[in-house]
Amino acid sequence: MRTQRRQNKIEDSDKTDRWVVSYADFITLLFAFFVVMYAMSSVNEGKYRVLADNMLNAFNTPPKSDKPIQIGQESPQPSMQKPEAAEKNVALLPKQNVDPLQLARIAEDVRKAMQPLIDSNMIKVRDDRLWVEVEVNTELLFTSGSADLVTKANPVLIKLAGVLSPLSNHIDVEGHTDNLPIKTSTYPSNWELSAARAASVVHLFMQNGIDPDRLAAIGYGEYRPIADNTTAEGRR
Repeated sequence: MRTQRRQNKIEDSDKTDRWVVSYADFITLLFAFFVVMYAMSSVNEGKYRVLADNMLNAFNTPPKSDKPIQIGQESPQPSMQKPEAAEKNVALLPKQNVDPLQLARIAEDVRKAMQPLIDSNMIKVRDDRLWVEVEVNTELLFTSGSADLVTKANPVLIKLAGVLSPLSNHIDVEGHTDNLPIKTSTYPSNWELSAARAASVVHLFMQNGIDPDRLAAIGYGEYRPIADNTTAEGRR
């Protein structure tokens, strides 16, 4: 009888102590859970500091060049709006504190050099106290669907480059197209065609003495027309 009671006591003790194992497993899992949560919420301070420094430098760094003043396609303003550009514009961007008289002289020099083409309505020259615009009819420069300058365009643009090369003004060359769709391996759309046309003129200017730092090639595609594209005359 005494031996039997001892065995019962040992078995009862084993049954009551099993909760300790379960409790220990629970505490271990809870600890692991909080470790994972902490790791997910912690911030890499080094990467955060690098990002913050780069953002600060980006906003505080002054521009490397003068702020562009759109010539030929002046940015829309509430109080005024310029006519849209033709298929090819050469825009002269003045530096800061530009003398309006200097721009007037530039416009006059361009008019003198281009007078026969102005008289035949192939070139238009516009200016005010902030900009000079030279609008060149695409018929004088390119065939339809092409960005290769035609032979008769070279002497015209070379003469224009001779007028512009001694100056310090920035020059935006703006390429345009009509609204006839194009989809070739070279020009998937009119965007690529207009940009390629502007680049063709930029390359010619570079080859004729104009500093490439002064030049920019801009493509507007079909989206800034100055005439109705429903007629052949308007598209020209």
